[in-house]
Amino acid sequence: MVTKMKIPYLDNIIDLIVHKHSCQIGGLWGSAYLYLMSKIIQRNTPISLLITPTIEESESALEDLSTFWTASKDNIYYFPFSETDGDNIEPDVTRARIKTLRLLMNGDLSGKVIIAPIQAVMQKVPSPALIQSSFISFRVGENLNTDKLTEQLSNQGFTRFSEVGSPGEFSIRGGIIDIFAIDLLEPIRIELEGNKIESLRTFNPSDQLSYEKLNDITLCLSKLDNKDSYLIDYLPSDILIINKEPSLITDISRSFDNTLTNQFSSFLHLDLQTPPMMSNETDSFNFQISSLQRFSGSLTGLTDELIVLSKKGLTITIFCQHQSEISRLNELLIYEDTKKLPKIELKLGRLNTDFIFP
Repeated sequence: MVTKMKIPYLDNIIDLIVHKHSCQIGGLWGSAYLYLMSKIIQRNTPISLLITPTIEESESALEDLSTFWTASKDNIYYFPFSETDGDNIEPDVTRARIKTLRLLMNGDLSGKVIIAPIQAVMQKVPSPALIQSSFISFRVGENLNTDKLTEQLSNQGFTRFSEVGSPGEFSIRGGIIDIFAIDLLEPIRIELEGNKIESLRTFNPSDQLSYEKLNDITLCLSKLDNKDSYLIDYLPSDILIINKEPSLITDISRSFDNTLTNQFSSFLHLDLQTPPMMSNETDSFNFQISSLQRFSGSLTGLTDELIVLSKKGLTITIFCQHQSEISRLNELLIYEDTKKLPKIELKLGRLNTDFIFP
């Protein structure tokens, strides 16, 4: 990645968004749009929804935005496409979807970013009311009606076993209740003293060993069946919709539901595309992003190119997936040319597509 210290038009773009004016940006090659997006969302507090035209691009966007945005860990939510529309459960997909829907209903939305492919956005989900009614909370010291809980779990499609092993299962053995909710990575164990909750803890279903002791927990019992709504029904009115390749997104969405496509046009939106914008309006901007040459074998060609770029006043950043890679590359670059080579930032992270941001 090669960039300038100051991004052109950034203040103009943010000013438009702050004043609730949609805008369009063209000329964004590769992962550059996510670098630009990371700068925008750091200065724009409302929640954002990034919609990509393909499932693969949404997964790449998740990686790249996490690389550019240091505060991404607790602020990026992924809403994936579900390969199954029937009763089969995809635990990871269902868990990620519930996490996003739960955020939109009950969470602090400020500064959050949701990434979703258009294919997932156009899939049906349960209504907000149905999801809300599927939450159940437990707290140490409170009373629990076992018969009522059993009925509630059965009504939500949970299956009773002697021991739980997969999401959607529960077991009751005397005063011990195990529940493997869809939105959890591991099941919880509730230990009762009479009707009172004596302890709450997560555990490993393979060896039954406890992980973490809890004071309280809220589970979502929904399997995301009974679908009669869409993600759009959960979105707040002040959300910023970021469309990557808007023309492709529109074409794909219309093959699902043209009415739903029109509903999205009512939100504040930021359109990002690879081709340059043809409009000269004040709400349209063009960047001249280009790709970096690919190098293999000797580092001579790479160092020569880096020297040329540094003379243009550009900042050069190379992302490595492991600290050991940073150490090794640093040694190689120093060995190649200790005097002529410009200062290069070596950072941990993953970048799917390199770019020059002049």
